[in-house]
Amino acid sequence: GNWTALTTSGSSPGGGQNTWIYHPRKGVFYQKGTSTGNTLNVLTPPSNTGGLTGTWTYSTVTIAGSGLPSRTLGQEHYTCLQYAPAIDRLAWIAGTTQQVALIKV
Repeated sequence: GNWTALTTSGSSPGGGQNTWIYHPRKGVFYQKGTSTGNTLNVLTPPSNTGGLTGTWTYSTVTIAGSGLPSRTLGQEHYTCLQYAPAIDRLAWIAGTTQQVALIKV
């Protein structure tokens, strides 16, 4: 198979972050850094080009409210951001001993 290098603009969050999660209603990808507080990274595909041409844009969004739980050290493999389609929310799972935070974006 072939692969295509995407053209991007904005500041990439760099390595050491969690995986990108697609939000189908918003049409963008979200990512929660391991120590970014209430800030989510956003990757927006180009409009009307199918994504293989055009520029993908990195940005951030800050979630209002109290601080999201910090990841549980030593249990990083349980730390993740998920999309919950039944309730149209992102779910931040900071580890086995933390509460799950539901995020409306």
